[in-house]
Amino acid sequence: MLTAHASCGGRREVAASSRRPRSKKSGSLRRRPEEPQQAGSRRGGGGSGTMMGGFLYALLLLVAAALLGAAILVVVGSIYFDATNSEVPPGIEQPARLRLIHAIIIGTAVVGKILENLHICSQVQFVRYWRNGRKLGPDAKLFIKDMKFKHVPVRIYQPKAPSAGGRKGIVFFHGGGMFGSINAYERMCRYISKESDSVVVSVEYRLSPEHKYPAQLNDCLAATTHFLQTADDYGVDNARVIVAGDSAGGSLAAVVCQTLVGRQGLTKVCAQILVYPGLQAVDFNLPSYQQNQAVPILFREKAAFYFLHYLNGEVSLLEELLQGCHVPVDQRLRCKKWISADLIPKEFKARGYKPWVPVSCDEEVYQELKNVFVPEISPLLAEDAVVRKLPWTCIVTCEYDSIRDDGLLYKKRLEDNGVPVTWYHVINGFHGILSFFDNGWFTFPSGKQGLDNVVSDIKTRFGKWINSENIPQEFKARGFKQSEAASFLDNVRHRLLRWEERSRRLVSAPQKQEIGFTPAPPRRASAGRQAADVGVADGSGTMMGGFLYALLLLVAAALLGAAILVVVGSIYFDATNSEVPPGIEQPARLRLMHAMMIGTAVVVSRGQATPEGGPGAEGGKGERLGEVEAAFQAPLGVRGKILENLHICSQVQFVRYWRNGRKLGPDAKLFIKDMKFKHVPVRIYQPKAPSAGGRKGIIFFHGGGWMFGSINSYEKMCRYISKESDSVVVSVEYRLSPEHKYPAQLNDCLAATTHFLQTADDYGVDSARVIVAGDSAGGSLAAVVCQTLVGRQGLAKVCAQILVYPGLQAVDFNLPSYQQNQAVPILYREKAAFFFLHYLNGEVSLLEELLQGCHVPVDQRLRCKKWISADLIPKEFKARGYKPSVPVSCDEEVYQELKNVFVPEISPLLAEDAVVRKLPRTCIVTCEYDIIRDDGLLYKKRLEDNGVPVTWYHVINGFHGILSFFDNGWCTFPSGKQGLDNVVRFIQSL
Repeated sequence: MLTAHASCGGRREVAASSRRPRSKKSGSLRRRPEEPQQAGSRRGGGGSGTMMGGFLYALLLLVAAALLGAAILVVVGSIYFDATNSEVPPGIEQPARLRLIHAIIIGTAVVGKILENLHICSQVQFVRYWRNGRKLGPDAKLFIKDMKFKHVPVRIYQPKAPSAGGRKGIVFFHGGGMFGSINAYERMCRYISKESDSVVVSVEYRLSPEHKYPAQLNDCLAATTHFLQTADDYGVDNARVIVAGDSAGGSLAAVVCQTLVGRQGLTKVCAQILVYPGLQAVDFNLPSYQQNQAVPILFREKAAFYFLHYLNGEVSLLEELLQGCHVPVDQRLRCKKWISADLIPKEFKARGYKPWVPVSCDEEVYQELKNVFVPEISPLLAEDAVVRKLPWTCIVTCEYDSIRDDGLLYKKRLEDNGVPVTWYHVINGFHGILSFFDNGWFTFPSGKQGLDNVVSDIKTRFGKWINSENIPQEFKARGFKQSEAASFLDNVRHRLLRWEERSRRLVSAPQKQEIGFTPAPPRRASAGRQAADVGVADGSGTMMGGFLYALLLLVAAALLGAAILVVVGSIYFDATNSEVPPGIEQPARLRLMHAMMIGTAVVVSRGQATPEGGPGAEGGKGERLGEVEAAFQAPLGVRGKILENLHICSQVQFVRYWRNGRKLGPDAKLFIKDMKFKHVPVRIYQPKAPSAGGRKGIIFFHGGGWMFGSINSYEKMCRYISKESDSVVVSVEYRLSPEHKYPAQLNDCLAATTHFLQTADDYGVDSARVIVAGDSAGGSLAAVVCQTLVGRQGLAKVCAQILVYPGLQAVDFNLPSYQQNQAVPILYREKAAFFFLHYLNGEVSLLEELLQGCHVPVDQRLRCKKWISADLIPKEFKARGYKPSVPVSCDEEVYQELKNVFVPEISPLLAEDAVVRKLPRTCIVTCEYDIIRDDGLLYKKRLEDNGVPVTWYHVINGFHGILSFFDNGWCTFPSGKQGLDNVVRFIQSL
């Protein structure tokens, strides 16, 4: 067909140019002999046509390239500008994913503005087109039909499965401010209908800015009243109709319910569901508006902007509305009893809220915005006489939502007036999160959980228990008649089945083609317009999709190219300045693995050369590392900061995401469960095989410099230990620096350990056989926990501790291992000090002073020398390039900043002998090429000197962290597996 159309078009063009008459009979051209000049003329015309076609094609390419380039600059600039002015708090779910979604939303708005300036379409139309999507295909479990309730378009979702009685009915108003549609919320409506076995009516109300208040409210009221009057026609019990709404739709749902409580002759709504509703426009300075004013995807300014468009379109009053210039004194006093920060619970005001000082009222602004004080605009201002008549209410709020407090205040109003309220608070959620309950890569689990809570409440509150079928027959003998809903249900279902089958036949029927039929001129014109409309609807959408796809590819390529250049340069520089000794296991593999880690590094080095007299100042590798430290700063800062500078995520967040991985799948031999011990998240690994008695229990603290690491990153190790030693392992997700300083990490570990000792029986563990274990920074925490618990009364004693290459002091960074292995991956001497300072107090500017020992006064040096000294290290560990360091004088200011390093909770090597001698049996693992090797050796000596049994495993060709690579595919190190097996054997021996 395509070839035929092209051919016919060619003949028509020739005919038009030569003005030859057509045959009346056949309609084809009469052929007659052509003169040479005419033939030549035709060839020349064809050639000029080809040239003209080429010129137009080239011109089109140039214009397209110019537009594309301009669009890229504007879009990328706009996304970057907005990202730098938005805030994603640490507690929010999947912050990187949220930033990407927000960037896409901003990008579409900018593209829409470009198209508006080109007079292709308005920005609002483009954004609606992009957001709304298209209607999904048929659903195997639902009848879906578009129709009108009075003048209002609606879409009805009705379960196909038969029902013994009238179903629940839900009238749903979508959110979106100026956007949203029944298409955009179709996935949610389908899910609610299927999961709650309800008939859902999704309402397509009119939108601003084309339609101002009260158009939206009138549409929602009309649709709701119509459904209440005709519920039987859809198999719905009209006494079980629920009104629900999301965001702006939640506001409309609240107003509809308030309006209907006074309507006579109409069945009452049985419930309302308000999902993060906006319920007032009086005070835009409540705690949530302050705390979340720049949190995607609803900024404080954007909420006010949408409201003004809905009210009267006077967006020039945005700043006055935000400041409160529209509120006169008398209205402020009236509204204060319902809308006030004083009514918000204290726990919601802890995060950065500052009481707002009211401003004076501007009379002109008040006159323009005085409608904000009517309940139809601000349902929070309804009188108590109305509120107390409202039905059971379900309210959903999100912690990181600018309009969170509207929901909290309405919850309080309803409860104060005796209305039953079910409240769900998504503690890590943002505005709109429930819409992302099932969006592929953009899915947020908390959104799914929130929606499931709503569905569960619908099912349990109005479910199978309220049904005439559950009444015994003897109680229905006297004058009972089946409800009209139930009696008509089968007829309705059969009608819908016939309608669906007829629709399917019409769609699949072949179209007739009548050859030779020529439409009448008016119909031909109409058909042309119709074809043009289809072209606009489908063709432009395809072009726009291609444009956005090309734009995305170009931006991605540019970012990828820049990232590759910076990362590769950084990896090369760092690899040339690290040292992998000949005796280390698989040096090439270690270098490659370290290069991958450096590519995602977030460590910001001190950026100064090592001063004279410092360790390694006499030349060699240490001197070279010190001299290039300034240069070392730049690539490290850039490589980790690419995404931070783009405001996608912070350095720390990115490296955590890259290192931590995800939770592994189920294990055939283990029960695995995430839970909390008090306030601390933990993951429990429990063997499925039966046990004759109480098992051993291991509470494990992961490593990562107190800054990285998680229960996910150490899951493989914990599973292996649990299965091989037949023990219950509890992996602890303690809080991390730099967000949380000392003693947050220690407090979490202590809380989890004491809880486990008190409840060990609940997990099939003998409380007398509990072991405390830790890796690296987790080893330090394990040592401190054991020392702390030896003095606790009324608590079962820990039976053993396992310390895997632990860091146990911050007094002396010039012990032999710190010198010998200062540049050996994967833990540099400087990096260890950097992690420690972030853990202690965040004063990383004191890194150089800490390394030199400027924080140690003479009296402390003398006290610590009996426990922390190179003289206590066996000679065989000092043979490889060790040079005794010369103590430097103490800086009093530095000492005051870092004096906590001399307490045992920071440096467990400094615990008194009275504590050490009470410690349980200990297993210590050290590695030869690890900077903190000597911490383990010194602790081993202290324990042995105090009569504590010690099992020591030394990985002679190992580096820091090698046990974590016991089973990592091509990154596996056999010595790591051997070291971990030694630990397992120690556990088995207990």
